[in-house]
Parts: sequence; structure tokens; C-alpha cells
Amino acid sequence: MINLKLLTLWVLTVLCSSHISSASDSFFINCGSPENATLNNRTFVSDSNLPTEIVDSTQGISLETTDSNSLPSGDESTLFETARVFSDESTYKFPIKQHGWFLIRLYFFPFVSPSRDLTAAKFSVSAQNFTLIRDYKPSKTSLVKEYTLNISTDHLSLEFRPKIDSFAFINAVEVFKLPENLLPEEAGLIATQKNLKLRTHAIETVSRINMGNLSVTRDQDKLWRRWDSDSAFIGEAHFGMPVENLKAVNFTAGGGGITEDVAPVYVYGTATRLNSENNPNTNANLTWNFRIEPGFDYFLRFHFCNIIVDPFGFERQISFDIYVNSERVETVDMTEVA
Repeated sequence: MINLKLLTLWVLTVLCSSHISSASDSFFINCGSPENATLNNRTFVSDSNLPTEIVDSTQGISLETTDSNSLPSGDESTLFETARVFSDESTYKFPIKQHGWFLIRLYFFPFVSPSRDLTAAKFSVSAQNFTLIRDYKPSKTSLVKEYTLNISTDHLSLEFRPKIDSFAFINAVEVFKLPENLLPEEAGLIATQKNLKLRTHAIETVSRINMGNLSVTRDQDKLWRRWDSDSAFIGEAHFGMPVENLKAVNFTAGGGGITEDVAPVYVYGTATRLNSENNPNTNANLTWNFRIEPGFDYFLRFHFCNIIVDPFGFERQISFDIYVNSERVETVDMTEVA
């Protein structure tokens, strides 16, 4: 089955009213640790305390770092202190009560340990019939991988398969159901009249970008997503002007089912606009560049909200075209956007 990459470009955002959704199927696992860990309103449960229906604690061995100073900085460092190591193919099997879209987040860090060199690991990870990671060989830095799958069975199986004469490891796992209608049923293929049904694909998050030169941390997002600033991706930076107008964010103003589950206020209330104040007729564009891996389909998502106002507080009349690799895909009139 085909894997699909997700490249999320949040330029501006459409808003509407709703309440916070709660996932009924949620699993947060602190792998290889004898203790639970609390992080950003989540409790990561020790996998040694999980029911055998989810994981057999006799699978693999538990490993703990002997050098806490070598751990990555930040709140997530506590998740990188331990790992579960597998010499044979092993599985976490999660019972699913409600079908739909699920997010899988995997944490990897080859910490220092006298009993095992985690940088020597080489393994693959799969979920259902999808290969999420193939022949992964870790570097000395931490890695968080994120995937979205549509689950229509009563179990989600997360399998670790070491290469011959090698092993696999995992520091922490998140699996939780996403709110309804967070993803569309299908997406149009650029330069064709065809649509791609998303539920038959596994979607890997490649980039999640927030405009306005502002990063958003996991604790600022209801689904614990990280949003990187667009400053590292914009081509001609001097053509871009960051805009911040958090007060313009109003979840009751628009339509379409968009809520804070889609993105936090820090995403909705910021933007990057064309710097044309001195010359409104400037013939220029804003371009963001991304390195991608060939051989995959890429799902791009653009959200808009008219937060740009003139000095008198009135919304600006703005329209523009969107191009992807020189192919025009959409004309946006911001007067039609909430």
C-alpha cells in the first residue's frame, strides 16, 4: 500500500465555532521505564505496567541512560531517558473502540548506555499494512516521527522489525484518535482532474509550518503538534512581512467546521504577507522552498483567515494566486474568507 507524505503550510486560517474534541482512544507510553512520566497534560504510562494485550513486557529489554547530560534539552527530555530494545520482531497492539483517523507519534534517541550502543540499531517500523520507517539507522540526535492513519479495524498493530544481527528500540509512543472531520475524505491531484482518497493511505508529517516568523511549541497546541517558523523556508525573505493579530481570531465567525483542534490561536493570528507598502504595484511573490523525498505523493494544506487590516481597522482587500512547482492551483480572494 502507498504511503503519503504530509506537507502542511499554514499561511492564514479559516475560523469557525466548535468545542474541544476529546479522543476516546488514547495511548501514551513511556517505553522501557518502570515509572510513568507526565508531559503537557499527558501521562506516558510505563510499558511494563501495560496489559499484555497491548505489549508483553517480556518482549525486549529495558534500557536507561547513564548520562543525563547527553539528553536533548527541552520538556521532552524525560521521554528520552529510557528505551525498550527488541532483538526480535515485536508488536504493540492497541485496542481501538472507535474507528477513524489516528495520529501515531514515535520518539527515538540513541542515548549513552554501557550495555548497548543504540546508534548500532537498524530496523523498520510498520503499522497495519503500511511501512512507516524502513531500515532506520539512528544518528546521535533525537527524532520524532509523526503519522496519520485511518483505522477501520478493532486493533492498531505497531510492529518493530530489526535487521538480521541488529536490534530495534523505541523511547516513547503516542497513539490517539483525532477529532472528526480533521482531514478531508479526498484531495485533488495537481495538474489532473483526479482525486486521491486519503483514507487508503498512510500520511507522514514532513513539515508543519507557521507563518509570521513564529514557532509554536507542543504545549501550545491541543494535539501537541509542533509548528516551525516559516523563516527557514521562505525564499526571498525581504519580500515577506510578518503580521500578528491574535485579537482577530474568532472561532464563531466563520464556517466549515474549523476549530482549535485544527490549529491554535498562535497559528490563526499570525501570517506572512507581501512587503509592498512602499510600492503597491510591486511585481514580486512570496515563495517557500521545501526539500522532499521523491517517489511519494505529497498532501499540501493551506488555511486562510483575513487578519490583515488597514490603519483604521478595516480588513484589507487582498487576492492572490497559489502556485506549486510553477503550477497554478488556486486563486484566493480574501474578501470571501472569514
